[in-house]
Amino acid sequence: GILQVYVSLIYPWAAGIVGVISVLMIVVSGVQITMADGEPSKVDEAKTRIFQSLGGIALLFLASALLYVINPTFFQKPNQSAAPAPASTIQNSDVDKGTIQQNMDQQKLPSDPGIAPDNQNA
Repeated sequence: GILQVYVSLIYPWAAGIVGVISVLMIVVSGVQITMADGEPSKVDEAKTRIFQSLGGIALLFLASALLYVINPTFFQKPNQSAAPAPASTIQNSDVDKGTIQQNMDQQKLPSDPGIAPDNQNA
């Protein structure tokens, strides 16, 4: 219903924001580890933040996978249809009439005068 439409519109934006924040937290924590000058408490805090951010990213992917398992059309935009695109543009009527073969017969390549047929090599 309408709730699914709103959630399917909001979820990609929210997931993107959460992903960007998590990556930024990993980068900031990495810089904090570098600038900690060997203080174990600061290094441990930054490592904890990195692991929490990685856990958040993993949770984000698991939530997306769960939503896809529950409803495979969840990540499609509301106005998209689930019908596949046509595989080819050749219609059955063209095949039945033999127009493909006629077109191929009309496009014969000119013969090369420099090449002799196999039976004339003797």
